[in-house]
Amino acid sequence: SLSSICLGGMHTYLLLTNQTTIEMGLNWSRSREASRSGVLRRNPYDLGRRRNFQQIFGDHRFWCCLWMLSCSQGSDFDGMSFPTVSGAVHS
Repeated sequence: SLSSICLGGMHTYLLLTNQTTIEMGLNWSRSREASRSGVLRRNPYDLGRRRNFQQIFGDHRFWCCLWMLSCSQGSDFDGMSFPTVSGAVHS
């Protein structure tokens, strides 16, 4: 039960910061290196909690229920290019 809560919490964090589990490890190590150099590093794909959530589940008014249904209205994204924060350094 505790492990399920931890797993759910981690994936909620990943969703809200717009990362995969692999990116989380890479971003963590890159942020450590940048902080040692005195540079502030930001994940270029982190658009903010609300926009990250909408990017995954859509911008529907009742998004809390629609994502569970098997029917889909399609996506605005092609899976090959992703919106980024303007001015963010990609590394």
